Amino acid sequence: MNYQSPPMNTDTAITAYIAQEASKDIHNSFISNKEKYRELCLTNDIPVYSQYWWLDAVCGENNWDVNFIESDGQIVASWPVYKKKRFIFNLITTPKFTPFTGIWIKYPSNQNYTNKLGYEIELCSALIEMLPKHDYFYQGFNYSFKNWLAFYWRGFSQTIRYSYVLEDISDIDQTFAGFSKNKRNNIRKAQKLVEVKQGLSCEEFYKFHKQSLEKEGFKVSYSYELFERIYDATIKKGRGEIFYAVDEKGEMHSGLFYVWDNVSAYSLISVIHPDHSSSNSLSLLFYEAIKTSSKRVTRFDFEGSMIKGVEAAYRNFGAKQIPYFIITKSNSIFLNLFTFLFKR
Repeated sequence: MNYQSPPMNTDTAITAYIAQEASKDIHNSFISNKEKYRELCLTNDIPVYSQYWWLDAVCGENNWDVNFIESDGQIVASWPVYKKKRFIFNLITTPKFTPFTGIWIKYPSNQNYTNKLGYEIELCSALIEMLPKHDYFYQGFNYSFKNWLAFYWRGFSQTIRYSYVLEDISDIDQTFAGFSKNKRNNIRKAQKLVEVKQGLSCEEFYKFHKQSLEKEGFKVSYSYELFERIYDATIKKGRGEIFYAVDEKGEMHSGLFYVWDNVSAYSLISVIHPDHSSSNSLSLLFYEAIKTSSKRVTRFDFEGSMIKGVEAAYRNFGAKQIPYFIITKSNSIFLNLFTFLFKR
């Protein structure tokens, strides 16, 4: 406990002053990691998928935690982790609808490249040591994270996934001109066939997605309860919006739910009804979302896809292919054996 000189040189004043300072330290010791993280999120540009309220929604409030590195009383690195139990195995993984979370680092000003690399390795090494005991680790890392050496040296593996990102949407006319000719034509055709609306309820969007998938013999892969938590959290925070397209008969063709932080907007769920796929309404919804996002942020992230047909659709918006890391590690002999036998 570091005390400053007390204001008065009397026994009573000294006793009162020490009690006051001790009270402050006791109070600070009871501030939980999550409370500290909430303050960090409120005062820094933390990506939406690493925000405390997002993690509460997608993980459940009791299923995630966060570790910090502090220097001179300031948080210089943070790492939220989602903990999950599967059978007898303890997992650290990425929650649903969350392509990446990962490590956030606050860099010193005027730091040169050599020192930056060393700084990253040092912080990542310390955070890895703080991980709770687990049998399997799987996490996507935000594409701003590029130095995974600390993980490699500790036996983790890495693979690359791709997202497709429009990096500067400030000039919407220039952005539209960067779409492929076919994409621009499809959007113009869709504008004649459907009307874009906002304000679809949580229940209506989920029902539309469910019915659209069932029409093709598939089932929706997420629960209504999970979607409702995400919907409520993003709408309440003013960080999410739904666009949907309807024709003159009032039939819904497609829907798009997207979210944003202070820097980028992200496509979260896109749906098109198979009976109306020829209207190209989903392309129009993306265009409207990009236009609206250009007033808030500088980037639009389609979140990419490793699916061939979806990748081509996003690429034709003129988006740039951006790699990001999926980092994994298994610490369980039994889990490794199970995985090996399952793959055979």
